[in-house]
Amino acid sequence: NGFRRELESNGETMIKILAINAESGVLFESPYELDALLGPLRHFGSVEYCLIKNLEGTDISSVGQCLVGDQATSKFRERGRATTALVTDYLVDTLGREMFVLMSPITTEKKVLHRETLGITGGVDQSLTASTVFETIGWIELGMTVETVDQATSDATNAAIMLALLVLIVTVFVVIVIVNAVVRPITTLVNATD
Repeated sequence: NGFRRELESNGETMIKILAINAESGVLFESPYELDALLGPLRHFGSVEYCLIKNLEGTDISSVGQCLVGDQATSKFRERGRATTALVTDYLVDTLGREMFVLMSPITTEKKVLHRETLGITGGVDQSLTASTVFETIGWIELGMTVETVDQATSDATNAAIMLALLVLIVTVFVVIVIVNAVVRPITTLVNATD
C-alpha cells in the first residue's frame, strides 16, 4: 500500500504541475509548446501515456499510447469532464496490465475589471478589486503503470524474507554456541564426579 500511495502522490503532483504549465499551450493550441512540456515524461518508467485535449476534446499533444479500452476510458473521461477537480481511477489496459489514470482540468485565470472602480481600488477596499474567474480550457490525462510498483513491492517482500531467514540462521547459530558454552563445563563436572 505504501508503494501505491507513493505512485498516487507522484502522479497527482506530476499532473498538477503539467496542468499549470500547459495553460498557454492550450490557450494558443500550440502542439510544439505542449510536446516540449510532455517530452521529459518519456524518461519516467511508470508513465505510459499523457494526453492534452482542448475543451472540444481534440488532442493537441500526447506522449506514449493509451492502451486502456474505449469503454473504460470514455466513462472515466465523462467523470473527469463533469467536475473541475482531479479525478483518479485504476483501469486495466488491453494487455491486462493495471493502470493508474489521472485526469485534471487545465484552467486559465480571468480578472473581471469594472470601469466604475478602475484605478481607485488600490489598497482601499478588497471587495472593490477585480474579481477572479477560473475557466476550464482543456484537460490533461496521465496514465501510469502499476507494474513498477508491483515489482518494488515484490523486491521489498523478497528482501524482508531473506533478512528474516538470515536473522533466524544467525540466531540459531548464536543459541547453539551459547548452549555449548554453558553445557560443556557442566558435562565436564558431571564426568569428573563419576
